[in-house]
Amino acid sequence: MPAGIKAKKGKLRADQAMLDLGLAVTIGDAQALIMAGDVLAGDQRVIKPSELVTPETKLRLKNSTRSQYVSRGGDKIAAGTSALGLQFIFQGATVVDVGSSTGGFTDFALKAGAVHVLAVDVGHNQMAWELRKDQRVTLFEATHIKHLVEEAKASNKSDLLLCATVMLADVSFNSIARLLPEMLAAAPAIQHYLILVKPQFELDATMIPKGGVITDPKHRQLAVEIVDKKFRSSGFPAGKWVDSSVPGKSGNVEIFYYNQKITQPASKALAEDKQ
Repeated sequence: MPAGIKAKKGKLRADQAMLDLGLAVTIGDAQALIMAGDVLAGDQRVIKPSELVTPETKLRLKNSTRSQYVSRGGDKIAAGTSALGLQFIFQGATVVDVGSSTGGFTDFALKAGAVHVLAVDVGHNQMAWELRKDQRVTLFEATHIKHLVEEAKASNKSDLLLCATVMLADVSFNSIARLLPEMLAAAPAIQHYLILVKPQFELDATMIPKGGVITDPKHRQLAVEIVDKKFRSSGFPAGKWVDSSVPGKSGNVEIFYYNQKITQPASKALAEDKQ
């Protein structure tokens, strides 16, 4: 039980009970839901986080369509993966999740069939507890993608990194086009790249209106084309993309971009070596 959370014998605080039932990811989330009036005990609203309930109390959320993932990022990538027909890339895969944050992409990848996820983020203490304690997740906190190789070596996780075949990315305040060389260098065996492109971080500052929300479809198209051009200049074919059906927090329409590394047939590679 987290520090500061106490209960009387036989009863639990409502916020702790929500955590135990999987109705919230953190104590903070549980408290926020309760204070927003979104938590019911039977048909009665739970008034405050410290309200005591018995283990038999039927707690539930008003919103019955609550995400099955630890954050809305899971809903985003689930919809994007389905729209692009990419469910197959996760089966049995080791995945690198760049900009993992709370873990929505990581959670989705595991539920879609991935066997392990290396979750990389420049922040720390953001990953949901249920993923943090999952043995299928290796967390690299306070780690920039350009330092992933050395961090993997230091933690004896190089083998996992070297066998990764899928890379996901959801980064803020940085450009995918600018980060791509470091992403490609971090895990050379990656075959599939599924990237969430955020137009406001790819475009020139002169194209970004006050408030940062890109409303011009041509500008959103340009943003993803900038990323595609960077992939193509790095030896990839033209990629494919689809608008995310779940908008960003600020209201921006984001774009899921996919590309796959071209691999030469063994016979062709051998022929070229002999020339």
